[in-house]
Amino acid sequence: MVWIGEGRERDTLDTFFAKLGPRRSRRIRVVTMDMWQGYIGSVRAHAPLAEIVFDRFHIERYLTQAIDEVRKQEFFRRRGDYRNAIRGKKWLLLTKFRRLRRGKRRELMALLAMNRRLFKAYLFKEQFEHAWTYTTEQGMRAFLQRWRRLLNWSRITPLIAFYDMLMRHIDGVVAWARHRLTNAALEGNNSRVRAISPKGKTWINGSTLQVRFIGGTDAQRATAREQAAWWQAVANSGRSR
Repeated sequence: MVWIGEGRERDTLDTFFAKLGPRRSRRIRVVTMDMWQGYIGSVRAHAPLAEIVFDRFHIERYLTQAIDEVRKQEFFRRRGDYRNAIRGKKWLLLTKFRRLRRGKRRELMALLAMNRRLFKAYLFKEQFEHAWTYTTEQGMRAFLQRWRRLLNWSRITPLIAFYDMLMRHIDGVVAWARHRLTNAALEGNNSRVRAISPKGKTWINGSTLQVRFIGGTDAQRATAREQAAWWQAVANSGRSR
């Protein structure tokens, strides 16, 4: 980690490139990111020689959001036993089949046997996993086209909308096959930071995290020293588990 900025707008990334400088910015060759238009515009403006790779972690998150939308549609479309069967099954439907234990797999199969539309949506999600095995852009692009043809008769609109989003950014999506870069490790760190943040406590403008990783003003350093005891307590509690 070399820099932390506040916000999720183009101005945030513009600030990073301003600190990096135009000479070093032009030397960047690959950038992996979410499909956030502000980030795309900033990279293209400041690092014109860089190829954009849309992050696998975020693409899979968009896919699971589409599956969850199908789950919600089926929940409100059905009643009685069908609705009760779907209730509380979000995690089960969004988890990859290979990561489920035997008992959870049986539970999932019982659920999918009750709802044909959920079964098809889950099957499409599992089939999409194959996209990440390709090592050429042509192969990955051809697979996505075949996957879309399978969707033709499904009428599962959230998945069709997901595919249309991929097509709007197709060059950056299939660039994964050549570069195989992901932000998953960094996103995991973000999750850990959120997990250890105490309830009722906030970081003002992210200043404490900036000091913790890359320095800051005298006032920010003073705030960091005040927080040091809490950070030590969190670290010690993690070791004792």
